[in-house]
Amino acid sequence: DEYQLQDGIAAALDAAGIPYTREHRLTTKDRVDFLAGNVGIEVKVAGDKLALARQLQRYAHHPDIEHLVVVTTRRAHRGVHDAVFDGVPVHVVHLLGL
Repeated sequence: DEYQLQDGIAAALDAAGIPYTREHRLTTKDRVDFLAGNVGIEVKVAGDKLALARQLQRYAHHPDIEHLVVVTTRRAHRGVHDAVFDGVPVHVVHLLGL
């Protein structure tokens, strides 16, 4: 599930010595799963591409975010790869076989 995937990402960031904040609050309504420097990392195992794009667009407005990475198990989410919202590039890591 999404929480197990987040735990795995946290372990990988820890192992690489990359400092991060988990569940970083951007606004009263928005929280990115991880903020590592100026990179927001969002983990998704459900939802559609349009909802994800709207969420990423909101995140891109925040001054702490300069890059967005989506880690997903959903093929549909690959459609936001290489998108740019307000100058913030989006990259998608699609995990297969989960």
